[in-house]
Amino acid sequence: MKTVCLLLVGVVTGASALVCAYHIDPKTAAMSGKVSGNPSNGGVTQSVVCCWDTLVRVELLAGAKGNGGVYTATVLDGGTPLVWSTGTQSQNESWVKFENWSSQVAFTKGKLLTIQFTRGGNDSIQYYFQEGNPYPYGELSTTSPHAGQDLAIRCYGHPRVGGQATAV
Repeated sequence: MKTVCLLLVGVVTGASALVCAYHIDPKTAAMSGKVSGNPSNGGVTQSVVCCWDTLVRVELLAGAKGNGGVYTATVLDGGTPLVWSTGTQSQNESWVKFENWSSQVAFTKGKLLTIQFTRGGNDSIQYYFQEGNPYPYGELSTTSPHAGQDLAIRCYGHPRVGGQATAV
C-alpha cells in the first residue's frame, strides 16, 4: 500500500511539472535597449522553439517603469497571433509576468514561435538582453534582428502527459 501511495504521488508530481522552455538573464545592467512599445512599431520580440504543449507563464525583464502602461505578450506563429496575455510592472527593473492567456491552444513541439512584447499608453519598453547567442535557436528582434543577442525573458509550459495536453 505504501508503495502504491508513493507511486501515485510521483505520477501526480511529475504531471504538474513545468518545463522551463527559455530562460535568459542579462550579465550586466549595460545590456539593455529601448524600443517603442506601440504595437504598430513591433515592440520587442524573441523567437523560441516550442517545447511545451500548454503555455503557462512568460516573464519579461523590464527596466524603467515609465508611465505604467500595460504590457502585452503575444505568441505568434509565422506572424499569426495564437494567444496573448497582459501584465503590469510594479517597480523599475522587475520581471513582468504574463499568466492569464486569451485562450487554450494546442502547441506543436519543435515549431519556431515568436513572443512579442508591446506596451500601451505610448510607453517605450526598456528591455534587457544577453550577448553571445546563449539561446542558439532564436534571436531578439525589434524592427530588425539583433544577431547574437537574446532577450531576457523566461518561458514556462506543461509537457504532454499520458497522451493529453495538461490543463493550466
